[in-house]
Amino acid sequence: MIAPGTHPVGPNGSEPTRSVVVLGPLSRRIKPFVLRVAGRRHVGSLAKVHHRGRNSGRDYATPVLARPSADGFLIPLFFGADADWCRNVVAAHQCRIEWHGTLHRMHNPRVLTAAAAKDRVRAGFPAHERLLLRLAGIYEFLVVDPE
Repeated sequence: MIAPGTHPVGPNGSEPTRSVVVLGPLSRRIKPFVLRVAGRRHVGSLAKVHHRGRNSGRDYATPVLARPSADGFLIPLFFGADADWCRNVVAAHQCRIEWHGTLHRMHNPRVLTAAAAKDRVRAGFPAHERLLLRLAGIYEFLVVDPE
């Protein structure tokens, strides 16, 4: 069992989350298809994060699950805070989120553990989705504020 407040994925050598084990091998194959629909109207919570590479300076788009919150967006980190897209957003201190056909300029990204984001997760996700996030082993969330 992972203690509250600890990071299950990352340089500390801990075990990968269940989502990494299941989705990792498939992600490169399904990403082009998911990117086509992510961020469009009527697609539910599937969004597209537009970010710049911290080393290359290249523009990227990454499909994510995102939910609007009272003060921005809440994004479950299925691949942990060490995912390149998340590291790019945190390093740049900004990103754009395409959600329901609208592009939102965001800033002040920060990674929160599930324990620290508990109230935000409860407000942003219905009970059945919170259960699925726990079953998937999601222990970290990215929170971003609107500009």
